[in-house]
Amino acid sequence: GEAKVLTLVGPEDEEYTKPLREKYASLIRSGAVVFKGSVPHSETPVLYAAHEVSVNLTDDGNYDKTVLESIACGIPCIVSSAAFGEIIEKKYILDQSNVASLETTLTKVVPVVVDAVSLHTLVIERESLALLSNKIFETYKSV
Repeated sequence: GEAKVLTLVGPEDEEYTKPLREKYASLIRSGAVVFKGSVPHSETPVLYAAHEVSVNLTDDGNYDKTVLESIACGIPCIVSSAAFGEIIEKKYILDQSNVASLETTLTKVVPVVVDAVSLHTLVIERESLALLSNKIFETYKSV
C-alpha cells in the first residue's frame, strides 16, 4: 500500500507548534507528518498536486480562497465551512466539526488499498484514517 503523508501548511507559532512537534516526533521522523510552515502562493499548485486531498477546517461561514485553489488544481478539498455548499459536493463538507466527521469524510474520498494482512495491521496501528483524522483535528484545534 502507498504511505499517506499529512502535510501541515501555514505559519507556525512556537506556543502550539512545539508541543505538536514533540507529540508527533516519531511520525515526523518517519516522514508521515510534515510541517511546511508558510508557503508562497506560487508554490501551492505543486503542493496540492503532490497530495490526494486537502483539508480546510476554517470556521463555518468563512470562504477561504485556499479551498478554491485546491479545487482549481484538481485536488478535492474537505471543508468544515458550509459557505462552500454551492461549489463543493456535499460529500466533501463535514457534517460537524469533529474528528468522527472528518474520519468519515476522509474514508469516502481517499481510497485505501491494502495488499497484505501485515500491511493492513501496520496501517491500522500507525497510519489509519482515524489516527490521521485525529491528528488533523487536534492540530487545527491547537491553533
